[in-house]
Amino acid sequence: KDIGVATGKGVLLLHTIQLAGKRAMGADEFARGQREFVGSRLE
Repeated sequence: KDIGVATGKGVLLLHTIQLAGKRAMGADEFARGQREFVGSRLE
């Protein structure tokens, strides 16, 4: 699954996410481990 990030011009679908200093992972794996990310505001 992908994570959809709402932008001012539509939705950006994230397939893979890599946090600084961490390994890259699928969006679904990221969402399972970072539940506070869902519904949060990115800056």
